[in-house]
Amino acid sequence: MKRQWETEELVEHWTLDVEDRALLGNKTGATRLGFAVLLKFFRRESRFPQHKNEVPALVITFLATQVGVDASAYMQYAWQGRTIEYHRAQIREALGFRESSVADGEQMQQWLIAEVLPQEHQDERLREQAYAWFRRRHLEAPTPDRLTRLIRSAAHTFEQQFYEATLARLPKETQTALEALLLTEIAAPLGHDADGEMKGEPEGQAPNVPEDTSAQTEITLHHLRMDPGRVGLATMLEEMAKLRRIRELQLPDNLFPGIARKVLAVYRNRASVEEPSRLHAHSKARRLTYLAALCFLRAQEITDALVDLLIHIVHKIDVRAEKRVEQE
Repeated sequence: MKRQWETEELVEHWTLDVEDRALLGNKTGATRLGFAVLLKFFRRESRFPQHKNEVPALVITFLATQVGVDASAYMQYAWQGRTIEYHRAQIREALGFRESSVADGEQMQQWLIAEVLPQEHQDERLREQAYAWFRRRHLEAPTPDRLTRLIRSAAHTFEQQFYEATLARLPKETQTALEALLLTEIAAPLGHDADGEMKGEPEGQAPNVPEDTSAQTEITLHHLRMDPGRVGLATMLEEMAKLRRIRELQLPDNLFPGIARKVLAVYRNRASVEEPSRLHAHSKARRLTYLAALCFLRAQEITDALVDLLIHIVHKIDVRAEKRVEQE
């Protein structure tokens, strides 16, 4: 929970309504304030705070003013024992909630795997979705630590299923071609020859600079990872060669059904930064999923880049033509 609250936010989210005040009953002192904190916190988070300091001081002061108790009394509220357990049970019953079970956690995981993880990968968004799932079913959410474990376990299961499903959709010829793309890169690692020159890069050329396609014999994984160079005919020809190389892999059009682009980009990025030897160390399903995601998205990106390059080249031709006409 965030620590800083504006006055308008406090009024909107932490004001005690008539129903809340009825639940307070004849409670007094620290008990009255502690119950009010538990109640409003639960209404907002669908769970109880794990410790006193989890509730921001601004919120405690705002609630203390409403219940007519000094804010310092909050520290006197017993965080262990029968009183707080009774208060929690009273709040659950009043709001129509029950404690979540192990089976509920497993059901939430299955929902994450089927509905959320194909579209979202950020931890914070996954936590929000998980809390919302428990809230919709009037279940008290697990502790933050247990919820984290549930989400990580679901994410791991999703990835394993995703790897196996992707491998099953890849034709045997495509699997062989992807493996060859990786093995070619491993077979020609960058090093130094006897003259101290770098191997794996053309002489006199800096790394990651596109080379002339006419002198290039084969498009490797290293080339597919690279972004386009400066605008020009040579760059355009090289990008066309990359696209042709990817199309030779014959990736199915429906290779990643239901997977959001931002989720697919996670696996593409892993293939972009990992060393070929490290990629090869993964299981077959995992490394081919990485490579397929890289090539699948790179094909789209290269196509878009070719359009941009063509537009820039045409523009340069127009500018040169205008200058020539003016000179003549």
